[in-house]
Amino acid sequence: MTLFDRTRAIALAVLACIALPACGGEDDDGITYDDDIRPLFNRRCTTCHRPVSPINVDIQNPYGERGLVNTANSWAVEYPEEMLDVDNVDAGNPGASFVIDKLTGSLPANGHGGAPMPLQVEPVTADEVATITQWINTGAQNDTFFQMNVRPIFGSEESNGLFFSGKCVFCHYDGSPNPLNLEDPFGPNGLVNVRASYRGDLMRVKPNEPEESFIILKITATEADSNVGAPMPYSYDPLTDTQVETVRQWILEGARP
Repeated sequence: MTLFDRTRAIALAVLACIALPACGGEDDDGITYDDDIRPLFNRRCTTCHRPVSPINVDIQNPYGERGLVNTANSWAVEYPEEMLDVDNVDAGNPGASFVIDKLTGSLPANGHGGAPMPLQVEPVTADEVATITQWINTGAQNDTFFQMNVRPIFGSEESNGLFFSGKCVFCHYDGSPNPLNLEDPFGPNGLVNVRASYRGDLMRVKPNEPEESFIILKITATEADSNVGAPMPYSYDPLTDTQVETVRQWILEGARP
């Protein structure tokens, strides 16, 4: 059974539970994190919410001290007077779980709750494309121009360890499942003189040749294309209503592993 078929089956089961006075049985294990929730989060959430991320929620380990289940959300700690749902996931109580607020966008208008999730990353601007093009044109060197102008576009972990800047390292970091490490763009799995995995005929960055560099195709594309793939930075589609309901039902059933 594909993930789509499984999600559809789960949705139908949820609707059946709503319609019937009782739901379940000896052969029904219900919704669990590993079977039903992890696949949803792995596609949209764990590239940012991972163990070494400075973002203070680790969705890869949802039952850990920085995880989801029965852990206080940082916004409620900072602004307790605004009565945000306190726990990221309040097991058994989706209505009091902050993760549902984040997925549905039910957040304070003043920004004390952050942005709805999954995060929609802003696209690269025309000026930023021009900066990257200039860097490549002049040899794609690890020099002052790169550090002062290009690195801030890609992003890097700040010295205080609290957040990542830029538009790219949220997904393309050391150890990421995405086949590119922008924390070390000059390394063996970085950008410069590394062949593009999607286009074997091109380098990710070919020094002095921006039009022969795959990165320029990626950041100037306006829609998915068979020769380029998805434009970058990648804006994730939000979870569907069915997927939100799956998360809600998982919480309702006790947020089991």
